[in-house]
Amino acid sequence: MSTNLLVVKSMADALDVLSKNVVPLEKSDFNELGAYVYPLRSQVQLAVELELDGKPKQVQLTREDGVIINLRLPDELELFQMLEPKYGPLEHGGIEKQLQACYHQDQRYKDNVLVLGRFSVRTGEMGIKTGDGHEFYRIIGKEPPNSISAGDYGYDFARQQMVPMPNRRGYFDRIGKTEAKGYWGGVDYEDDEGRSAVRCYWVSAEEMLYVNVLRPLERRDTGAVAAWRKAA
Repeated sequence: MSTNLLVVKSMADALDVLSKNVVPLEKSDFNELGAYVYPLRSQVQLAVELELDGKPKQVQLTREDGVIINLRLPDELELFQMLEPKYGPLEHGGIEKQLQACYHQDQRYKDNVLVLGRFSVRTGEMGIKTGDGHEFYRIIGKEPPNSISAGDYGYDFARQQMVPMPNRRGYFDRIGKTEAKGYWGGVDYEDDEGRSAVRCYWVSAEEMLYVNVLRPLERRDTGAVAAWRKAA
């Protein structure tokens, strides 16, 4: 990995650099569920100059070890699409798959990607505020019918019905057909249009997966990118 910090002027440039410098993904490091057992890493140190709150700011997009951080949900989707010619279709692992990975015989994904204190990951699912709560959808692409209006995203997200999320804050013992212990933190963060993005992380002290939401355009320095092989 290059130790010299490269600074670019736009996210488009940043994603181009990242896509060309992702540490090569090894076939042997995808587990049986389709999860890549390490967070995506870059071979170059990278930052981007953005205007935040009306002021220019330099945002780090890699850690010292090269792990890619601070991408927004649409940035992560764009990066997956840019990597597709080399690695085939990639996607976020939905929340049921994340739960399955925590109890899979191959624990590398949980230990390397999900453990609290290291990273949290988005699941590729979004909540849309409704009159009586939230509807959650799996994000599957750009621009087809029945899309979620883009606004600041730059493009529309196609959406697909997904397994029901818990409807109240607290512990759960099932997501879809998967029985396992977890905690649903509820919807605390929404953008101005009532949209939120599901994220999760493993809490070793309680031996459970924590799930909550954040704004889809929010950046976090714990927000790693977890890649999964796209289901057929």
